[in-house]
Amino acid sequence: MIGLVTLALAGTAPDLVIRNARIVDVDSGTHVMGHVAIDAGKIVSVGDTASDTDGETTIVEAGGRYLIPGLWDTHVHSVTNWSWHAPAFLAYGITSVRNLHTSEAEGYALIRDIKAQGERGEAPRIIANGFIVGGEESEWGGMIKVLDAEDARAAVDAHIENGMDLIKVYHSMRAEQYRALIAYADERGLPVDGHLPGDIKTQEAVKLGQRTIEHGIEMSHGCSDWDKADALVAAAERPEVDGPSGPIEFAIMSRADNASRNEERCAAVAELMAEHGTVSVPTIVNTASRMALTAMATQGQENSLPRPLYERWMEMAASPLGRAVSELSASELQYYGRNIDYFRDAGVTVLAGTDVGNPFIAPGASLIRELEYLTEFGMTPREALASATTEPARVFEIEGLGCIAAGCIADLVLLDHDPLAEISNVRSIAGVVHSGTYKPKAELDAALAAALDKENSKGQ
Repeated sequence: MIGLVTLALAGTAPDLVIRNARIVDVDSGTHVMGHVAIDAGKIVSVGDTASDTDGETTIVEAGGRYLIPGLWDTHVHSVTNWSWHAPAFLAYGITSVRNLHTSEAEGYALIRDIKAQGERGEAPRIIANGFIVGGEESEWGGMIKVLDAEDARAAVDAHIENGMDLIKVYHSMRAEQYRALIAYADERGLPVDGHLPGDIKTQEAVKLGQRTIEHGIEMSHGCSDWDKADALVAAAERPEVDGPSGPIEFAIMSRADNASRNEERCAAVAELMAEHGTVSVPTIVNTASRMALTAMATQGQENSLPRPLYERWMEMAASPLGRAVSELSASELQYYGRNIDYFRDAGVTVLAGTDVGNPFIAPGASLIRELEYLTEFGMTPREALASATTEPARVFEIEGLGCIAAGCIADLVLLDHDPLAEISNVRSIAGVVHSGTYKPKAELDAALAAALDKENSKGQ
């Protein structure tokens, strides 16, 4: 059990000291026993000599536990449900997220408010786009339609004027508008992340400078000769649903891509991505979630979801649509595992993300499962841990995150067991430091339980 005490000693004292922790260096894959002193939300010293403390200093006796940088989920849709997503993230050691679309009418203002919460240490830190930028078909509420170059410029300008961190493109965009948008975004210094338009191959998106490519399907599309624009037609022909369905569409696109997959071309795409610094966010757990009943059983979701939502997902999993998507998706994970091999061989940066906000994906729990999938598909525990700590901070150019050294932001996770030995050990959370404040696991769990109770009581 971790001891929390205060000591009155002479000298200038920090706010918080974590003593006798095994401090994990994610880059080198090593750890060393030491003490970490934190003041005003930042690390002020790391070493083998304990800092002076006073009666205001909180002392965490780590007892040889493992200290890692705070985790990231780099692909979430959490703004609408932030009131319970935020405590769920923190309960699983996730201190930062990247949000990639909200359908809320006042989305820009809401995101700015949530970003301020993160900076105050009241919730996870968040970087975000505002609204998805797509084509004529509006698959999601709030989607910005880009039909010409003028629309593209307006979308970029709106994101910058409203303080957003990036643009997210969607696959409903057409090539001409996409090229105009990515050129203007580059001119204005705004990164472009997201999907790929139906008539843009992975190779072109990489050369044009898209920063991240989301989901395994988008990488696989670069390996294939198949025309992604056929997905809506194929989805509409499925008898299980009335008209096109998003889950059916993605499942059909994935299967069609992999049916015409060329492994040599896959390797070449990975090499091109590495050459241009293009980042993959494979969201393997998103594909796995389409096998709905299995996903519900393997991610421990019932403990981190509002009960009405959990029950609704169970009904969805057993529905004709749920069964159809599960059947279509059952063989697809193996291909995304091969993609991870190509990324490792070529040196492509991979970030851990889940697509939380979609059915059968739980905030917090699913990020841990994503890391496990990455190791099941060939990454070492160190590489998987980097995909959720040091690498996001580098890709998103956030100084002070993803590190444990003097001057770093004090977002940290204390674990009972070594994550370098087994990535599943990131589940063994003893406590979390966020913006310099330490919260033991029991306090984090209580905050999540209180948030879920509020959700459960709605409508009663």
